[in-house]
Amino acid sequence: MSKCIKLIPRVAFAILGLLVIVMAVATVVEDRLGTPFAQDSIYHSWWFILLWAILTTLSLVALWQKLHKTKFALWFVHISLVVILLGALISFMTSKKGYLPISTIQWQRSFHDKKDNYKMCPIDFGVRLKTCQTEYYAGSKAPSDYVSVILVDDGSGNPVDTAQVSMNKVFEHNGYRFYQYEIDDDAQTTIMLVNYDPWGIRISYLGYIMFAISMLLIFISKRKTIKQTLNTLFLS
Repeated sequence: MSKCIKLIPRVAFAILGLLVIVMAVATVVEDRLGTPFAQDSIYHSWWFILLWAILTTLSLVALWQKLHKTKFALWFVHISLVVILLGALISFMTSKKGYLPISTIQWQRSFHDKKDNYKMCPIDFGVRLKTCQTEYYAGSKAPSDYVSVILVDDGSGNPVDTAQVSMNKVFEHNGYRFYQYEIDDDAQTTIMLVNYDPWGIRISYLGYIMFAISMLLIFISKRKTIKQTLNTLFLS
């Protein structure tokens, strides 16, 4: 039993290293394939949340083992892991995601929720396409980007905002995030991916910020290298 307890910090350390690698890969994937793909395939996937859950649990167990020796910075880093996990769980359980075709003809006030058999999910405002175009790599017919300009109304057909959306430029309105997906060949309709997650993403970002601050506090207070900081966190 004691051997298993001693293994807990090392397993937590290994999972943390794996998560760092996964997030590094996710950054590249997000740049190449877009934010929606990275969120669906990595950040909001069940296995990514499971890794964070295991890391959080093991970290709390390790923290409990050295409860009276733990300083504020170490408490802070473990709390940040809980916040990250909480944000991921809220996103997984409450977020709405789907596809929204937007045309130049009429205002769209609902999207197809892909988490619920593509039923129509209403939104409290309208969107309509103003212009859209496909950009290509130089000397090639391969698309490099899709760019759309959309109008947003107040729910009554009165335009209140204009936004440009592209593969790497997200538009957010009333808690809804719009990601450019593709454009029809006739350039009269653009397809957006819609994500409604007003709390989960913000909580997760807060957790990541807390984690970075706590690691910095440990590094500054001890004047240690990154490797020594991680050893202090999990292996001491």
